[in-house]
Amino acid sequence: MCIEFPLAISISRQLGSGGSVLGKNLAKELNFVFLDREIVRAAADRLGIHGEELEDNEEKINSVWKSFLLNFQYTDLFYAPVPIPIVPNDREIYEVEADIILRAAKEKPVVIVGRGASHILKDHPNHVSIFLHAKTAFRQKRSQEIYNISESKASKLIYETDITRQRHLHKFTGQDMYDLRNYNLTIDTSIVGLDIAEKIIMHYIQLRFGDKIRDYK
Repeated sequence: MCIEFPLAISISRQLGSGGSVLGKNLAKELNFVFLDREIVRAAADRLGIHGEELEDNEEKINSVWKSFLLNFQYTDLFYAPVPIPIVPNDREIYEVEADIILRAAKEKPVVIVGRGASHILKDHPNHVSIFLHAKTAFRQKRSQEIYNISESKASKLIYETDITRQRHLHKFTGQDMYDLRNYNLTIDTSIVGLDIAEKIIMHYIQLRFGDKIRDYK
């Protein structure tokens, strides 16, 4: 384990497979910084930005940009402010996203859900890359419960989100989201459940990094 770099865990996931829940639980268990939509909301509160402003654009790429823009300004812990364009193009969006992730992973132990982090951190010496997937029925049920939507709307959301995430990743990295060679560990959460999935990940981390993981707890 390279002592110059803290441990960084990236979780790529299908919608409804439990990525955010597992990410939160792992971050809590390991005492890591957790980067996902929750920190965007916290940053919005601190910056005095109304939550609805984050949802005023229907295009996925702009929604992702706003989340990262807010994260980027959440500088108290480990980010240095960098001038960025007010209306960025897709490439500028991706570059800012990548910069945020690289800065975070270099300075603090982190758990990052989504955001293309599995590719962005591919050269990080202490990177654990995880992919969570699940059977459609499992994802559909969880999506209905989380978003309080009908079965048909959950099916549509899953279908559209799968396409959007795959296209976004391929556009900027050339990678296939479903190429398992891009990950250290893949788990079907519909088979083992979220609790066991968390234990599998923790066991993998402990086996790989040994006693050094205690430095973070």
